[in-house]
Amino acid sequence: MALFNRKKGSDDGSDSEIEFVPQPEKARKWFEHAKNMADSSNFVSALVYYANGIKLDPALISAHEAMIEVGIKHLQSGGKKASSKDLKGVDGSHPVDKLATAQLAWLSRYDQPALAVKALAAAVEADQLELANMLTIRVLTLVSRAKKVSRSQVIQVMELAKAAGAWNEAIAAGQLA
Repeated sequence: MALFNRKKGSDDGSDSEIEFVPQPEKARKWFEHAKNMADSSNFVSALVYYANGIKLDPALISAHEAMIEVGIKHLQSGGKKASSKDLKGVDGSHPVDKLATAQLAWLSRYDQPALAVKALAAAVEADQLELANMLTIRVLTLVSRAKKVSRSQVIQVMELAKAAGAWNEAIAAGQLA
């Protein structure tokens, strides 16, 4: 006689993971808004718009590259980190949502190696290996240029680089560790 946690309807729990379907047309609109925001030097809003677009089409590498460029400009202009409200607005339960959130957190504070490693891990977790491969060299550079190089971060980058198939970066991280 279980009254709590009983299943409603005919859901038997077999579809626990919702299949991700890219929506490039919707993502393109987000990317256009992001570009307009970046052109007007509103970098945090641009990063949020890019993150929302990436949630819809994570395989578009040019969008990730544009987002990284905005993150660098944001850092150079002395911008502040993204608010928790911005991060929660992007976050979701799917690994692609986690990727977009991790990228937003990192790129709003581009010089933070720990956030860069989390973004790389989210890319691997979301099975965006082309993106992870592209990010690996940037993340390894950030980790190795930190005031105090963290051996655990270097090892984590090495493992993530292996998972992404970035063998040269994995070897470089292994030598650095």
